[in-house]
Amino acid sequence: MGTQFRLWRNEYDSQFFGQSFFQFALDDKGQPISDLISQARAEGANHLVGLLPSSQAEAIEAAQQAGLHLLLPIGDLDCKVEGPCLGEKYRAGGPEDAMALAELAGSCFSYSRFNRMKATKELAGAYHRAWALNCLEGDQADEVLLVGDSVLGGFVGVKAEDDTARIVLLGVASGQRGKGWGLALCRAALDWSRQKGMNRLRVRTEADNIPSMSLYCKAGFLPIGHSVYLSISF
Repeated sequence: MGTQFRLWRNEYDSQFFGQSFFQFALDDKGQPISDLISQARAEGANHLVGLLPSSQAEAIEAAQQAGLHLLLPIGDLDCKVEGPCLGEKYRAGGPEDAMALAELAGSCFSYSRFNRMKATKELAGAYHRAWALNCLEGDQADEVLLVGDSVLGGFVGVKAEDDTARIVLLGVASGQRGKGWGLALCRAALDWSRQKGMNRLRVRTEADNIPSMSLYCKAGFLPIGHSVYLSISF
């Protein structure tokens, strides 16, 4: 019967970029990738994107044979929340930080998939600004933690899910790199997780983003999974 997939329209991305984005994922009750592509075309898709575990070699091969291209690799990392407070100086963000947060987020995510797709690159900065503000003011994160001296050095959005916390988005200002803010943000996220009674802290990042992967490993995170984004545009 072969590998099966399910299809859905990504309403947020479609509205933001003004183009029709569809996504796909593995589903035993779904349909073959060729039928899924035909359905996406019939429903007016401009872009089709999927995230598949690297362990699913058959599914990835089927997608590539159907015409999808490898967009970027993704790494999932995990860190046990334990020990005393690490003593990092950080604070919770508030409405007064919205402008500085949006400005920072708009220019510090060059590795993201939105900066790698020709159709979204022009608006990638605006997308990340909106994402960061949603962490601060919406439901993307429970809290946004900030570090910096006289200017904002970086931020991290954190969210609690059962007994595990998740880093939703972490960014360091391009002009503030090399000052240790990335590690400070990881430690702030761990401290926040400890205060919330979480057992673990997890994050997902681009696996070919060497600075990001190195940062998380330095902070005590260990790789627990690997996946790949595949895409095709019509």
